[in-house]
Amino acid sequence: MKVAGMALLISLGLSASVQAATANIPSSFHGFWEEAEMCKLALEIGAPNTGAVISATEVHGYENHCEVKEVTAPSKNTIEVSLACMQEGESHNETLELRSFDNKYLVISREGDNTLPLVRCE
Repeated sequence: MKVAGMALLISLGLSASVQAATANIPSSFHGFWEEAEMCKLALEIGAPNTGAVISATEVHGYENHCEVKEVTAPSKNTIEVSLACMQEGESHNETLELRSFDNKYLVISREGDNTLPLVRCE
C-alpha cells in the first residue's frame, strides 16, 4: 500500500511539473493589443508597433517573436510569462508580466518598464 501511495504521489508530481512546463497563456489575454490610436495602422500593417499579438503559445511584438516556456498566475488578472525569443536574428529569454483591466485594457511590464494601456484591436 505504501509503495502504491508513493507511486501515485510521484506520478502526480511528474504530471504537475509537465503541466507547468507546457502551460499556455489564458484566452482572456489573447488578441492583437496596441495603443488605441495605433490600432487601425497596426492592423493594416499586420504587426504591432508598441503592443503585442498574444496567443496561447506565442507573443509577437515589433521585430520580436517569442514562444511561451511557462506561465504563472499571481492573481486573476495578472500573469507572468517566461519566453524564449528571437529578435533581429538573436535569441534571448525574457519574462513579461501581463495585467488585464476589465478585459478591455492590457499593460505589459518588461523588467519594470510598463507599456501604456493597450486595447484589443478588432
